[in-house]
Amino acid sequence: MQIHLDFGYVFFLSPSLSPSELTTPSGGMDILTTSAQLTITTPISVRTLTDLYKYIHSAVLTSRHDFFMDPEEEEVRPGILVLVNDTDVEVYPEGNEYVLKEGDTVAFISTLHGG
Repeated sequence: MQIHLDFGYVFFLSPSLSPSELTTPSGGMDILTTSAQLTITTPISVRTLTDLYKYIHSAVLTSRHDFFMDPEEEEVRPGILVLVNDTDVEVYPEGNEYVLKEGDTVAFISTLHGG
C-alpha cells in the first residue's frame, strides 16, 4: 500500500514574512528524514497508524529516532500533531488504530519550537 508522508512544521504567520519564507522547509520534522515529503510502500503488516509509527521509526527515519516516538509507548511523542488526510487523528473515533487506506496522506507536524 502506498502512503504519502509529510514531515512538516507549523507556520506562525507574520506580516513581515515573504511568500518564499513560507515555502522553505526548516526547523521541523523534516530533519528526521531524507525529504520533507515521501511516498512509501508499506509492508502488508502495516495496517493501522500505530503500525505505521513503528515502521517509520525503524525503516524511514534517518536520524534522531527518539524525537519521533518512544517504541515502548507505540505512539508519537507529545508535541507532534498527526493529520490523516488533513484531519487531526484525535477526531477519528479509532484514533491511532485508524486503518490506513491506499493513498492516505499522513502528516507529522512538530508543535514544539525552541527559542
